[in-house]
Amino acid sequence: LAAALLNLLSEPASLHMATVNTCAVFSTHELRRVRYKCTDDVLWKHAHPTKFWEKPLWLIPIHWIEEEHWVLAVVDVGHQQILFFDSLGVQGHGWRQDIQDIMILITRLVVLANRHQHQLHVTTEE
Repeated sequence: LAAALLNLLSEPASLHMATVNTCAVFSTHELRRVRYKCTDDVLWKHAHPTKFWEKPLWLIPIHWIEEEHWVLAVVDVGHQQILFFDSLGVQGHGWRQDIQDIMILITRLVVLANRHQHQLHVTTEE
């Protein structure tokens, strides 16, 4: 899913460039990195090429291995919302852990962007 999105967004003829430039497409590995507590250096190395700090929408593909299914989390940075898209409406899957991991990912990305002089004004606590 992530590779398909990256491929689609890299084709200037397929989408208007203004639309393309509004989205940061992350690898499905970013959540795995968070779950396995990777270092900030590793997370930054893989995330910074997206220039996520410049994009109002962050697309995070999630692979549910047991269900053999992909879902998509869209982080709307400006509205500070997370939207989930599941084409099959899988019942019984625990979104709770995904939400917690995405919140950790968002917090770490905001801190890293600010640390690298890319100001992101996002509330990371309630």
